[in-house]
Amino acid sequence: DKKTKHYSNMEVLIDNEKKLQWIEEKLNNVNWFDSQVFKIYYLEEHSLNSLQRATKINRNTLHRSIKIVKKYLKNEKHK
Repeated sequence: DKKTKHYSNMEVLIDNEKKLQWIEEKLNNVNWFDSQVFKIYYLEEHSLNSLQRATKINRNTLHRSIKIVKKYLKNEKHK
């Protein structure tokens, strides 16, 4: 019913907010450039190519930064 669906949607929103807060906290432990690249990539839903076009930063540099942050977050998640 509608009430159950609404409650379920709220749980998803709360869960997503907790995940975003966790990511924000963890990004404080990553160098500034990698952190900013990841935030823009993730929060603005860029592809690697669209991020390269938007920032004019070398695609390989962006890929390396995103990969570093993803690996770090994955390792932190499994601690």
